[in-house]
Amino acid sequence: MSLIRRILNLQHRKRLDAEIQAELKSHIEMAAEDGIRRGMSEEEARREAVLRFGNAGLVHESVAREDMFLSLNSICSDALYAFRQLRRTPAFSIPAVLTLAIGIGASTAVFSLVQAFLLRPLPYPDASRLVMVWEQLRVFGIDRFPAPVADFLDYKNENRVFEDMGAVEDAHFVLRSGDYPERIFAVRTTANIFPMMGLHTVLGRTFSAAENQLGYANVAVLSYPLWEERFGFDRTIIGKDIVLDGKNYRVVGVLARNARFSLGYPQMPDVWVPLPLVADPARNTGQLQRL
Repeated sequence: MSLIRRILNLQHRKRLDAEIQAELKSHIEMAAEDGIRRGMSEEEARREAVLRFGNAGLVHESVAREDMFLSLNSICSDALYAFRQLRRTPAFSIPAVLTLAIGIGASTAVFSLVQAFLLRPLPYPDASRLVMVWEQLRVFGIDRFPAPVADFLDYKNENRVFEDMGAVEDAHFVLRSGDYPERIFAVRTTANIFPMMGLHTVLGRTFSAAENQLGYANVAVLSYPLWEERFGFDRTIIGKDIVLDGKNYRVVGVLARNARFSLGYPQMPDVWVPLPLVADPARNTGQLQRL
């Protein structure tokens, strides 16, 4: 029996027991048939066969135990032999072990990234239908370049491919709340990003499309962790103002605890504010990532 099969048998004891039982029965039957061919009656041949093999239960346990311990003994022997060989040549062993450690660590890190970004499904509804669109600056060899607002409006108005298109722009604000200011990560976004990414509120609402236009009051949606840490689960926060970079923003909603959103950032945005959809004729405002 191969070493791999022996190791697998350690995890499948019931199947191993059945195989051993079938093997013993087969040998007893063959011994009985041999006795019948030698002129013995069926009863005598079977009794002789059973006596030849002895206590079937003990034989069964002996074979199973021997199989498992031979496997473990072989593995331990190989490990001890390898350790002795490495100890005899430390000048070779230490670099070899370090090289293996670095290689295994690097492989683990690469696999973790591949698992996170390529293999594991995104935590959004209909994730297979989500596409991120970038502009290109081929003259500079840049394949992924954020778009200005005017370009996004053109793409959205002329879109014949996607069911819907939304835009997100990174932002950082200084939040003044309580005794000390805090720099927080935020995003400016179009209102349709929330239903597109399956983001729901535990309090209040998200943005309306009208709030992406000029002339509307500044509004904000808080993440659940920010609501917990800075506002102590204050349910009366809806309708109140918070100060971001010296400007007042009225809180209209708080995202649910299980809300997930990332475009490759290490953390969830703390605050969401509307993205002003105002086209710049020079097309040099806005650093948008489009979904």
